[in-house]
Amino acid sequence: MRHLISRIFLGLALAYCANAATLVLAPTNYPSGYPGPTTADYASTPWTSGLTFIFSQFDTTMGTLTQVDLSFGSTVYGTVRVENQDAAAATVSGGLKANIVVGGTGAPAPLVATTTLSPEYTFSFNAATYDSTTDYSGTSGHTYSNVSQTATAPLTYTLLADLNAFKGASTFYIPISATGGSHAAGGGNLAYLFTTKAALTASLTYTYTAPAVPEPASYVMVAGALAALAFALRRRTPPAA
Repeated sequence: MRHLISRIFLGLALAYCANAATLVLAPTNYPSGYPGPTTADYASTPWTSGLTFIFSQFDTTMGTLTQVDLSFGSTVYGTVRVENQDAAAATVSGGLKANIVVGGTGAPAPLVATTTLSPEYTFSFNAATYDSTTDYSGTSGHTYSNVSQTATAPLTYTLLADLNAFKGASTFYIPISATGGSHAAGGGNLAYLFTTKAALTASLTYTYTAPAVPEPASYVMVAGALAALAFALRRRTPPAA
């Protein structure tokens, strides 16, 4: 009987399973319809500085945070117009470029050190001598309309000190700023016009271990163990006089 009860109590031990899980978040303050990329999106949301992305912190009641991944995607978009106004032919080259800075003062500690994304659309063409008309076309000029280029920056954090900066029941923000960096070079006399616009997307992924829960098979084991215990106690109960 003693051995039977020992086996029954062993059967009462539940097998727990800790589950790895992920939570993917977008900024809570994305503009309506953002991100594009369409001309309207870029034109309607011009920005240079003072903007932020706002994210929800990781709620520690969900489990143990093990990794944080931030992914930023940037786009430069616009039009390039160049005209060689020199008396000699020249190779004209350059780039439509934006410099987008993410992070800085006010961000969680791991993001105080800034990250810069610099998407750039590059161009080059052989321009003839000036054709006497600055129309950014013909033999001495060229127009690149609605061109774009992208750049990405993935960031991963696994150190406990870094992870702690993302925990809480509120939100945190990441400062964003952007400046134009478009450029052109060629002959001694060169005219150029740039329309430079920029956009940025972001996503945040929390990887965590959820609290351990009993495996389904464990409940079957418990039910069987309790039934065996009831049967054993019934056998030990002396019959009524």
